[in-house]
Amino acid sequence: MKAIQILHHSASVLSADFQQVMYDGWHARFGKELSKRTNYEVECLTFDPIVRKAFMTHKDGVTYRAFPSSISYAFLYEYSHQLIQYLKKIALERTDVIFHVHGFPGIMTYAIASKFRNSVVIIQSHGGLLGKSVWVPLGKYSLRNVDFFFTFSETLSEELVKKIGINPNRIKVQTMGVDTNIFRPIPRDKCREILGLPIDKYLILYVGRFNDFKGLPLLIRVIRKLKAKYDVELIAVGGYPSDPLFTYVKKETPYSFRYMPHELLPYYYNVSNVFAWFLKYPRSGGLGVSLMEAMACNIPVVSNTLIGSEINKELSREELEEYGCYVPYNVRELEFYIEKALTRNNCNTIDLAKKYFCWDSIISNTRAIYKNLLEIRRFR
Repeated sequence: MKAIQILHHSASVLSADFQQVMYDGWHARFGKELSKRTNYEVECLTFDPIVRKAFMTHKDGVTYRAFPSSISYAFLYEYSHQLIQYLKKIALERTDVIFHVHGFPGIMTYAIASKFRNSVVIIQSHGGLLGKSVWVPLGKYSLRNVDFFFTFSETLSEELVKKIGINPNRIKVQTMGVDTNIFRPIPRDKCREILGLPIDKYLILYVGRFNDFKGLPLLIRVIRKLKAKYDVELIAVGGYPSDPLFTYVKKETPYSFRYMPHELLPYYYNVSNVFAWFLKYPRSGGLGVSLMEAMACNIPVVSNTLIGSEINKELSREELEEYGCYVPYNVRELEFYIEKALTRNNCNTIDLAKKYFCWDSIISNTRAIYKNLLEIRRFR
């Protein structure tokens, strides 16, 4: 079986590093974990305006391909003719191929969905909702033959059913996974010494781009207030110089860092007393991989992305708090729960991470779906 993981946007449109996205974007992370646990042929495809000529590399059993962009107007509004032509070639050569598209909605996603109706196509969303956008009427045509959808939340699943008419049996809420061998507890003092961070301060961690989507300015204000009671600082990790709040965060936060290689992030999680987010639109962003990684490192988390998540469906707010997961519904609760988490001596967020976000179970579920879809397609 051949499983092709396709990213629906370029690095350039997000002002991100091309090499990082090519080898560590959502499609690549999923492809690497799939390759580790199966004997599938795995390819990870991306495209970008900076690519002048298509090229291929091979690393750790995975094939990576990059193609030039044909259109790169804005996020979601991108297209690569050469990537589509490559998929057409594969579709003619192989009947045991899966096209697994990472990112929804978007021109590239809709193009693949509409052009490859005789192949198995899976779409996986990593954030965002349909709302009342143009993607709804376009989706009624383009998406009707998509074999399966992985969504990040029940909210998007409901939209696909009600607005596009997708059969709910073709939808599953499934996040990305966490490698609990990499993201695991490491002694805090050791990590602070390695990173040159103060041993005696409370440190609250934010991971993500330096914009207001995940509540970064709000966290800065909350921590400013908490300084009246505690010796506390914010660590902000993941900014790019092109981010709208990059200069502001560098000025306001003594411990702010640009994008970090994925293998270094466990040290930043483990230096922290608390991980915190507060999304403007929590139901549109999904749970968030960084939050899952923080939980795998067994630190308390405070985030409204837990609202409506699979965990929150099975466990009440009170039960989540017992593990060390706090769910603020407003700004006042955000400050209250951060303070509560700061002074907590122990937690068990790692238990939830292993139960819900382990790559082994996610790849096992995906593998079963791949196999079933190919069987169905074979007898059509």
